[in-house]
Amino acid sequence: MLDFDYSDDGNNIVFSAEKDGQSDIYLFAIRSNSMKQVTNDLFDDEHPVFFKGKYSFVFSSNRTDDTLITRQLALMQLIDNSDLFIYDPLVSTTKLTRLTSTSYNEKFPVPLADNSIVYLQNNTGVFNLS
Repeated sequence: MLDFDYSDDGNNIVFSAEKDGQSDIYLFAIRSNSMKQVTNDLFDDEHPVFFKGKYSFVFSSNRTDDTLITRQLALMQLIDNSDLFIYDPLVSTTKLTRLTSTSYNEKFPVPLADNSIVYLQNNTGVFNLS
């Protein structure tokens, strides 16, 4: 397990974990003791955090598009920067919402009470709060 967060109601845990050499996002329902793998690809999916009072969450990934499909990629197809994405199963279980699309890294998102998000970004070569 790399990162994790509890939902506000305490019923769910979202986490990133490494399995078979790739980091993916998982949802664990505490009451039903069941787990769902949200992502399953070579992209580096990290830092998942629930929005306040919601089942949706934001995370950082170096994925190139917003579609959740299981696919095999060559390592040369991976990019070296991370953007932010939202997973909301009430909207779609196969499509993400891309929040950023830059040539630098955005990591460690923190949703705020007003649904805005702060995160670290290295557009100057050093990670700063954005």
